[in-house]
Amino acid sequence: MILSLVVLYLAGAMVGGKKVVVPSGKKTTCGANAAVILGGLYDSGATETYSCDLVVEDVGKLEGLEAAVLMEQLVYCGGEHTNGVVSHICFVNELGRWVEIESMNVARSRFTLTALGDNLLAVGGRNKDGFLSSMEIFDGSSWKLLPFNLTQSRYDHCAIPISESKVLVIGGEVEGNIDLSTVEIYDINEGFMEQLPPMPTARYTHDCAFYNGEAYVAGGFNGHRLNVVEIYNPWLRSWRTGPPMLNARADVTMEVVDDNLVVFGGSDGGYNSLQTMERFDGEAWREEPMQYQHSHHASVAISC
Repeated sequence: MILSLVVLYLAGAMVGGKKVVVPSGKKTTCGANAAVILGGLYDSGATETYSCDLVVEDVGKLEGLEAAVLMEQLVYCGGEHTNGVVSHICFVNELGRWVEIESMNVARSRFTLTALGDNLLAVGGRNKDGFLSSMEIFDGSSWKLLPFNLTQSRYDHCAIPISESKVLVIGGEVEGNIDLSTVEIYDINEGFMEQLPPMPTARYTHDCAFYNGEAYVAGGFNGHRLNVVEIYNPWLRSWRTGPPMLNARADVTMEVVDDNLVVFGGSDGGYNSLQTMERFDGEAWREEPMQYQHSHHASVAISC
């Protein structure tokens, strides 16, 4: 039954996010959806949008924050400030500006924040107490810690929603600097559900997304920066290697924008923050410049 849920969701996966009410001055070439890139370690954490010009206030230098769309509104939570303090605060974007809302119960950096129906799910991450296994859910008014945890405390994993209650959690790093190749299904009502076939390449600081009915995982780190792209087919329950990115990148985010898979920023093998993106059209990767450097940032796809 779980596999059928994954297959059904992949078969009908949305290319873009929900509509978000954000003032915009769209380019004439703007497509059906866009990505908003937030925070990070460089260029003062300036906000950047692709491929529409949207007016969204900067969040400043904030490492490992996460963003999602909840009930047609753009939300970001958590992250680590330059003084080392990890935040539990959340904000919603109203008329282009950030307004504080209910805070998470647990301060988190380098976690995942996933929209599941009318809820947001925060999973794992790290703070001053170490790596986290806890999960909590936000229903639009308050956060509630769930009564179950991840199978292992981890951070720098990625997550993909597969229904209004279920999420795939892929990879990450656990205590002892051990990189994960695990692919697990969690349900907000029942906790851990199933372990799927592992990725061929263990990694963390990667990202993942549904694209053309399959789960793509790109970039990351496992002793060195990766340009490796791996693709999970839910019907065959198997992984294959996709076309590699042009550059090895860790600390990335990835979104589907106008029928293209786009990897934003990251850091290279020299630990330099990158001011480029790579766009995959289903056949080949193409590198494009970005306005700012982005690493340890957040991104989210929205409708134009």
